[in-house]
Amino acid sequence: MAETLVSFTTCPYVQRALLVLREKGIDSEIIYIDPDDRPDWFWDKSPRGKVPLLLVGDVALFESQAICEYLEETHPEPALMPTKLVERARDRAWFGFVGDELFVPIYKMVTSSSPTRFGRAKDELETGLVKLQKEKGDRPWLSGDGSSFGMADVAAAPIFTRLAVLARLGAYRLPDSLADIRDWGERIMARPAMQAAVPDCFEADLLAKMKEQGSVALDGAEA
Repeated sequence: MAETLVSFTTCPYVQRALLVLREKGIDSEIIYIDPDDRPDWFWDKSPRGKVPLLLVGDVALFESQAICEYLEETHPEPALMPTKLVERARDRAWFGFVGDELFVPIYKMVTSSSPTRFGRAKDELETGLVKLQKEKGDRPWLSGDGSSFGMADVAAAPIFTRLAVLARLGAYRLPDSLADIRDWGERIMARPAMQAAVPDCFEADLLAKMKEQGSVALDGAEA
């Protein structure tokens, strides 16, 4: 059954689902809607009024983790979930951690209109990344036993699309104390599936959003 993914161009949660689609080579329709002018049909389909939304026939699936796991179960190759149950549970747990402790502060960094708020958000982000770096250790990947790219890496991948924009603006770069995270992010961003999961208009749309918010990150090193 064909799937249709409903998205905003800059949503990190959608990028998780798109990354799984691309890693698995699933040919799905992608519909981008305006977050400031969401169509009536979207409100009818989405229980929380949020993206991503995966339309599977008459069923609308929501929440990025649920969508990613559905795609894993219906398109099992290449596998992104570990085979060991305890490792599968661990991969799932990182979805919540990343959403709360990494997506939230990086959103604040991107949209903060004062250097003070930007700095606080940066500290929050680095606190979360220190925890993640300790867990990942010197393994190349976060998922499972660390030997191959998997679902826990998918959960965190959208962090690096935003960090890349902040770095190009000269607003923020990961410190040397987070070198393992930086290297991990470079491996993720180099994956063809990751590059295909980010729409061409992503950076332009994100910069426009930042301008609307009066983001100090647009001032580069001044942030």
